[in-house]
Amino acid sequence: MIPLHVRASLTGALSLPDGYIHLDALLAAAVVLRDEIPPAHTAEEIVPVEIPVAREPGGCFHLASAAVALWEKMETRYTQRRFPVTEAAVRSAMKSINLSAGRQKNYRIPMEAGHVEGDRLDWWCVGEPGEIRSLLDLVTHVGRKRSAGLGRVREWVVDECEPWEDFPVLGRDAEALRHLPLDWPGLGEHLVRWGRVSYPYWLRADLAEVAAPLAAL
Repeated sequence: MIPLHVRASLTGALSLPDGYIHLDALLAAAVVLRDEIPPAHTAEEIVPVEIPVAREPGGCFHLASAAVALWEKMETRYTQRRFPVTEAAVRSAMKSINLSAGRQKNYRIPMEAGHVEGDRLDWWCVGEPGEIRSLLDLVTHVGRKRSAGLGRVREWVVDECEPWEDFPVLGRDAEALRHLPLDWPGLGEHLVRWGRVSYPYWLRADLAEVAAPLAAL
């Protein structure tokens, strides 16, 4: 396994609620897609998967960074949530439905989206380039609201690179480039938040305070 620079060229806007996205999570999702593993909704349904990226010596997480978005322009978009009027009319005896109040009220959910510098995201890792390229070919979008066209990837590029000290988990100024334990050796600037140091990051079990990248919308 060798030091690698991974780059995604985007076609337009994307939405990253945390301001960053982990490469190991994208690769794990690609493995699930490739192997046709049913999506997990609970901890009990999770099928362990491995990715072609080296692990840190203790084995707690993979040597892969998160991509921190450098935002050029932000905007607020809205997701429309509408009550299924037609279905309710067929399945019930309701003669009229008030859509301005109650549980059936229509409403809009605000969501931050924007463009990043150069329409690109960058990650670093220690891994197998050929296998990583094959997995990333399955990843067509990154971030939230992919069904709405956000985060569409035009091209993936995986190149060998020159590593620096503490590559790829700390930056050149020792800032956190991914979720790390708070006692990680040499850790410099970071945010403290509740999270996990490895995928699946959405799982709410076993949360702990972690050092996170300096990213904010």
